[in-house]
Amino acid sequence: VVATTGILVTVTPVCSVADYRQLQFNMLGNALASLSLPSVIVLVEGVSDAVFLTKLVQIYVPQRRVSVVRAEGEGEVLKKLNYFSEVFGDLATSSYRDRLFVLLDKQISVRVSRIEDQGVPKSNITILPRNGIEYYYPPELVAQVFRCTADEVKSWKFEADPMKFNGISKSKKDLAYSVAALLTIDTPLSDE
Repeated sequence: VVATTGILVTVTPVCSVADYRQLQFNMLGNALASLSLPSVIVLVEGVSDAVFLTKLVQIYVPQRRVSVVRAEGEGEVLKKLNYFSEVFGDLATSSYRDRLFVLLDKQISVRVSRIEDQGVPKSNITILPRNGIEYYYPPELVAQVFRCTADEVKSWKFEADPMKFNGISKSKKDLAYSVAALLTIDTPLSDE
C-alpha cells in the first residue's frame, strides 16, 4: 500500500486479507456508491420493516446509497448473510463488514452469536426493544390511516395481522405502505 503526503511517500506491505480487501476498495475509488453498489446494507426481517426504513432513508439520507434488504422473517437472516458472503467474500474480511447492519424484532429465535459468526460486528446488530417495526411508526400517521386519535394508537398491541379498528382492516404490509406514504421530513419520529 502506497500513501503520499506532500513529498513524503509511505509504503506499507499488505499483510492480511483485510488489508488486501481495503486496497481493492481504495483502488475502486474508495466509495462503493461510485460502483453503483450501496454504501450501506441494512438487513431486516420482513416487508414492513423494509418499506418503513426505505422511506426513512429516502427522506433523511437521500444523498447516500443505502439498500434495505428483507429476509422472509428472522429465520431467513442467516440465509441472506450466506448470500452476502457469496457475493462479497468472507464478511469478516470484506470491505462491507462495517457497512452491513442487521435489524431484528425483540422476539428472535436465531442467536446473535450466529449472526456474528457470519462476520457481522455485534455493534452492527440491533434488536428492537419492542416486537415489531409497527411500534415505531409515528402514532399520528397510524391514527390517520385508522381514523382515530394518536392516543388510541399508543395503547395498541401490533400483534394481529390484519389489524382492525373503526371498521378499517389493514395487513401489516399495507399499513407499512400507508404510513410510509404519509411520512415527511417534518413527521416527528420515535427517539428509538
